[in-house]
Amino acid sequence: GEDRGDAAVQITADGTPVGRLILDASAHLPVRLVVPYLRSIRTDGGEYAISFHEDRDVGNGVLLPHRITRDKSSTSNVVIQWMIRAYQINPELAPTTFEPPKRK
Repeated sequence: GEDRGDAAVQITADGTPVGRLILDASAHLPVRLVVPYLRSIRTDGGEYAISFHEDRDVGNGVLLPHRITRDKSSTSNVVIQWMIRAYQINPELAPTTFEPPKRK
């Protein structure tokens, strides 16, 4: 298939396979995340893929994707596409950022 030659990491939860992360064999960057449909959504099973594209340096040699697509695994037709303009790595956060809202 299209992932031939790349490395695959099996993702499990409580010992049950829940997806595969495909890594580029030479760059070791994520290429695709393949996840089975939940049986509650599609009783016939199947899976979908989220693909990572256009890796760019966001500072200090860190490469992150700037285009992410949700594909149909069987046909690779793009279903949804996200374009990322910029990342904020370790931004300054107010000390109260993660506090629960005050009750009235």
